[in-house]
This record gives sequence, structure tokens and C-alpha cells, in this order.
Amino acid sequence: METVVQAPPDPELNLLTEWGDPDLSPRTRTAAIASVIFHAGVLLILILLPPQVGTRRPESAVVVHRVITPLIEPLTELTQKAPNTGKVQKEFNAAEVTPRPRIQVPAAAPSTTRGRATKQAAIPTPPTPRPATPQPVPLPEAPKVDAGVKQPPKAEVPQVAAAAPPPPIVPVQPAPPPAALPAPIRAYPPPPAMAP
Repeated sequence: METVVQAPPDPELNLLTEWGDPDLSPRTRTAAIASVIFHAGVLLILILLPPQVGTRRPESAVVVHRVITPLIEPLTELTQKAPNTGKVQKEFNAAEVTPRPRIQVPAAAPSTTRGRATKQAAIPTPPTPRPATPQPVPLPEAPKVDAGVKQPPKAEVPQVAAAAPPPPIVPVQPAPPPAALPAPIRAYPPPPAMAP
């Protein structure tokens, strides 16, 4: 027994043009009612407040303690005694600056842990330089080789034939163009025509 199944009907094209939440209208209504109740409560509280709440206290009660620091002349003298009357230069030459005096290191206190040296150490004098012309050193003699003259061993090397000269280059004649191409050969028969 054959079961006949009907083809399902063509489904309707749904392009999802209904955007949004289906529960949007009840939520919007609830939010609007809650907002009106909240604002009405805030307005009622502002009306019932006493008038002293919104005013400021006078600022005369605040006392500011001010400390005045006097300016005094610096304790040290200024470093530049005479005004600079020369031309201002962009470059500085260190050779023109006068050298500083050498700093003298004061003598240190004597050591309490070591005894004093009995005699000052002698400062060694540098050695005198030798003349610049050194004596030539004779080279040792080269060793002599006493070897008899021997004939080198003959190795049997196969003779390689002389390389053949390259074949001559023959110019290629261009082929004449074909007169007409033959009709293509069909390997399969043409497909049958569809009946309407």
C-alpha cells in the first residue's frame, strides 16, 4: 500500500520586518506611570520644605588668618660685580677662560693604628731610553735537502677522445599557413531535444 504524501504548501516569505519586543507597550506604559508618580513626589517634597533650607549662611562668620612674610635682602653678595657691557655671544670658547687656581688638599690627621714611616720612600727615576737603531739579527741558515732525483710514478690515465664539434645550425623554414581548418569531429551524439 502506497502512502500518498502531499507536498507542503509554499511557505510565506517572512523578511522579519517587525522589529522590537512584543511586550514593549505594557513596559512603556508602566515606566511612564512610575516616572509621573516619582516626579510628583519630588515636587511635593520641595513645596513642603521650610524656606531656610535653600538659603546660604552669611560668609562673615568665616575668619581667614593671613600671614605676611617680609622680603629681605640675600645674605651673600651677588656673583657678578660689574654689569656686562660686552656683546652677547652665542658661542663659548673655553680657551679664553682664565684657569682656576689649584686646590690644596689639607694634611690629614696622623693615623692612630699604624706607626709613622721612618723614611720617605724613594721615587724611582724612569729608565734612560736606548738608541733607536737596533742591531740586525742574523737569520739562521735554511736546511739543505739531500734527496735523490726520482722519476714520478706513472699513472695509467685513460685517454679521453677529443670532444666532437657542435652540430651546425640549420635555419628553420616557416611552415605555410593552413588553408582551412577541418570540421571538428564529434565523439558523442548531440543531446536529445526536450519535449514541452
